[in-house]
Amino acid sequence: MMIPSSLNKLMQSTGMWRASHLDDANRACTPTGYSELDSHLAGGGWPSDGLTELLHDHVGIGEMRLIGPALSHLTNHENRWIVWVAPPFIPYAPGLSAMGIDLRNVLIVRPGERRDVLWVIEQALASPSCSAVLAWEKRLDPRDLRRLNLASREGKTWGVLFRPAHAERDPSPAELRLSLEGRRQTDHAPHRTIDVQILKRRGGCATGPFTVNLLDSLDQAMLNLDYCDLPFEAPPDAPGHSLTLVGHAGHMSLDALLETGVSGMTSEKHHV
Repeated sequence: MMIPSSLNKLMQSTGMWRASHLDDANRACTPTGYSELDSHLAGGGWPSDGLTELLHDHVGIGEMRLIGPALSHLTNHENRWIVWVAPPFIPYAPGLSAMGIDLRNVLIVRPGERRDVLWVIEQALASPSCSAVLAWEKRLDPRDLRRLNLASREGKTWGVLFRPAHAERDPSPAELRLSLEGRRQTDHAPHRTIDVQILKRRGGCATGPFTVNLLDSLDQAMLNLDYCDLPFEAPPDAPGHSLTLVGHAGHMSLDALLETGVSGMTSEKHHV
């Protein structure tokens, strides 16, 4: 009969995982930067690959602040792209920079046709040149999600899908599904907290709603909070930054950018 200590060693060496255990020491994770959120996630952070779904109906409720510390960590520790596919607006570069995100690792893809969106997401997820893919696509069926999840595993890429709240009723192979609701203190004050409910997670059941204080992220003293709250909109007198933008009339094809990678990138930076 196998003794418990031998069983634990076997599980660690083979990557086996017990469904009843939230802590998953065998699974690579990226810290969220928020202790309250980390305590609810397997391994204490965002999955390093597989799909994560963020379900919400309004843009700018703090969803980018929620994943900002993880994106900062990835751009500062991995020389790989973070690809944005079909964002609702062109991201505001100073806001990303204020969150500690290295803009040299940010690639924005705006396909000219909707039919190209799924292809772009899948190609980016499967590419070893990408550490994360953020995608905005409302219409994804279970077959699409399975393809994207497999591509994410293949590329060892964290896939983040921003989807409408009603999608929680649909089946999904995503490893992690979060429902988000923002809290605005006043009409003019930005979101400082966000309500989170975990609908699906590895190693645990769904949770009730809990609140994440967006001011609790790492390195707050380094952040310009005014810019952090504006990931998609720029004040009239805001300074300019550069992002790599690819569209249906882009200067370089997506294939070339993914093949070249961040370190070999020599194409023109588009001013945003």
